[in-house]
Amino acid sequence: MCQTTAVSKEGIRLNLQDITKRYPGVLALDRVSFALEMGRVHALVGENGAGKSTLIKILAGVLHPDEGRIVHQEADISISSPQRARQIGISVVHQHSHLIPNLSIAENYALRVAYPRTSLGTISWGTVSHQAAVATQILIPSLDVQRLARSLSGGERQLVELSFAFASSPDVMILDEPTAVLPERETGLLFQRIKEFAHAGGTVLFVSHRLEEVFRIADDVTVLRDGAVVWRKLTQETDHEDLIGAMVGRSVSFERDPDCVPCDGQRLECRETGAEIATLQVKEGEIFGIYGLVGSGQPELCQALFGLRDTPRMSISLNAKEIGNLVTSDRVRAGLGYVPADRLEQGLFYQMTVGENMSLASLSGLTRLGFINESQEQRINDDLIQKLRVKTQGIEQRVNQLSGGNQQKVLLARWLESQPQLLILEEPTQGVDVGAKGEIHKIITSLAKSGVSILLISSEIPELMALSHRIGIMRDGKLVAELDATSATEEEILREALPNSVSQMKSDSAMQEHRERHPLSRLGRKIFEQRELSIALFIGLIIVVFGVTTPGFATWRNLSDVLVNNSIVLIGALGIMFVIISGGIDISVGAIMGLAAVATGLANQSEYASSSIALLALGVGSVLGVLNGSLSVLGGIHPIIITLGTLSILRGVLIHVTGGRWILNLTSTATVFGQTEFWGISVLLYFGLFAVLASHIFLRHSKSGRLLYALGGDKSSAEMLGIYPKHVVPLAFGLCGLFMGLAGLLHAGRYGQVQTNVGIGFELKVIAAAVIGGTHIMGGRGSALGTLWGTVLIGLITNVLVLTHVSTFWEGVVVGSMILLAVGTDALVSRKQEKTA
Repeated sequence: MCQTTAVSKEGIRLNLQDITKRYPGVLALDRVSFALEMGRVHALVGENGAGKSTLIKILAGVLHPDEGRIVHQEADISISSPQRARQIGISVVHQHSHLIPNLSIAENYALRVAYPRTSLGTISWGTVSHQAAVATQILIPSLDVQRLARSLSGGERQLVELSFAFASSPDVMILDEPTAVLPERETGLLFQRIKEFAHAGGTVLFVSHRLEEVFRIADDVTVLRDGAVVWRKLTQETDHEDLIGAMVGRSVSFERDPDCVPCDGQRLECRETGAEIATLQVKEGEIFGIYGLVGSGQPELCQALFGLRDTPRMSISLNAKEIGNLVTSDRVRAGLGYVPADRLEQGLFYQMTVGENMSLASLSGLTRLGFINESQEQRINDDLIQKLRVKTQGIEQRVNQLSGGNQQKVLLARWLESQPQLLILEEPTQGVDVGAKGEIHKIITSLAKSGVSILLISSEIPELMALSHRIGIMRDGKLVAELDATSATEEEILREALPNSVSQMKSDSAMQEHRERHPLSRLGRKIFEQRELSIALFIGLIIVVFGVTTPGFATWRNLSDVLVNNSIVLIGALGIMFVIISGGIDISVGAIMGLAAVATGLANQSEYASSSIALLALGVGSVLGVLNGSLSVLGGIHPIIITLGTLSILRGVLIHVTGGRWILNLTSTATVFGQTEFWGISVLLYFGLFAVLASHIFLRHSKSGRLLYALGGDKSSAEMLGIYPKHVVPLAFGLCGLFMGLAGLLHAGRYGQVQTNVGIGFELKVIAAAVIGGTHIMGGRGSALGTLWGTVLIGLITNVLVLTHVSTFWEGVVVGSMILLAVGTDALVSRKQEKTA
């Protein structure tokens, strides 16, 4: 029976009535009804899979209910999109950050509110930065809003998202697990801001698995179970036991198991090279907990033990055998397992099934003569699903369809299959509900009782005290204390974890001194990370070196010829740049360029005017580009598949239209586009430079251009903000087609003829120029200026090879090597930025 505390109709801001949502075979929400009042903090709790995330997505405009009403200020509303939710006054901070990683903090804020414009209609970047700086002052003052989102730590990302939510001045704020990655001080500041917001008349829906926070911040609480409301009560009318019972329908214990006792044998030992005393020792069957404030080095310790970080000065022994010199796969075979804190980015493979994820760490044991024993694999996986009580439709279900708690169990099952002797668990219950947390605690305890050693890293002191035999304290990257978990208090653990102010000041001083001593090193890093600048400097170096060593290279005639000869490639590279930035690829661009050239030739033979020829070529390219993008979006098919098909079709159309014959002797109405000169400079160069300028203005100063970056940077996050592929992808492909149409027009005009093989190999040249110029092949990054430099660099290298009479074979080798170098540089820079964060 649903028990509900009476709510006055006065002051109701949002009223949910009989909200129902169905998925195939699943009733996610079953006639959910409750009201949110002004000036109150309302908590929503329930196990993972209870329907909380579905309900939040409905209120955020990401999903739409099958039945029911949402009443806002006494009027029925339809929250059709995230933009509509923001217009109504609903601001949502989801459990996982949706900042676009390759965009600045400032621009991420603009994506959520609006891009302020100048009097010319372009984006006012100064206003964008100012607004974001004001917004972040709420929770994370002094943050440089020009930093890229990918450079932020998990806690910083969460504080930024929360600051954005407060700054938007909403009527209703929905916070889903807002403190999951926040330390206590930041949590206290957040709660202060929440209370101030509610006191001013705002409405807060607070979702958390940390029940102590519910009683700390909420005025009342609603419990969901199996998609339905169990009851709603004032927090002062309930307690932890009542709340847990309503959530899970059973009792859950977090008490220490007295039968879980470690053995005397040493399982893990770590020590500094040459040191007599071990830094870390873990016994057989022991649960060794580690606690530290954020930034104290716990993740780095886990990664070092698992072989993901170099430890040249550390000796690591497992069962008295040195493993510090082994690669990760060999450490796994030696008996090591690791469950990382971030199951989204580092743990699970979300496009794979439950069974595939579970078997990954133990494939060698399931393989005979190179083939997996599928019956054995299924039997083991089915047993583990039952043992761990994983709620799933079976091993063939995609793991991204499971709740957070069940995903965590799948991750644990992966390592149970490999039968580890030491299991590293980093935040194993982060983001899971209280019922799943209790079950995971039992799994950890049972593993220890069976002889498995556990290294447990947790930010929750009560969890460490309930599970661990000993607790190590980390500070400044080192283990500084060790406590008996059975007798230690929370105050003692926290006191040991607090930084020593004197040593911290010395450390900060040393870092500042290092920075002041090495200004050139800082400058070098900045140049290295700015692709456009680094390529420009490299081009300058090439001109100087080969200008001295190669006769005829550094002359105005030769260098201008390089620019003119590569203008068509530049235009094509700019076109493919739009598609790659948006997260796609188009391998049919050579065929589109070829068809545009054929259209130019045929129109010239039909005595069209120059303007009509140009419009026809540009139109052919644009239509074919939009067609590629639309087919990809509507069919839900990766664009490489679509464009592979259209490549073959368009090549066939080209041969059919021309009858397999060249189009020769084009007249001045067509050649005017490729053979005209102004002030002694070919019109091709003017077209190329104009294309660079137009591309730069579009990408940098228009909202549509910025949406390409957002979608390519993180598709799922973009969709949560209301940026959908169906609106962006056809635009990117259409622009690409437009530029290919221009390239075809200029090609026909320059040579005065159109060959039947026109455009073959063009796609490889333009993709290479864009990627070498800094366009990230996975999307989200790139610039018109970088593409210009990438094209010029390829042109100069090719020119040098010609002047030095080197075989054309080496042109492909050099260009291919440059692509690999560009991709490798991107990976190196990204890795360094992630380590810095």
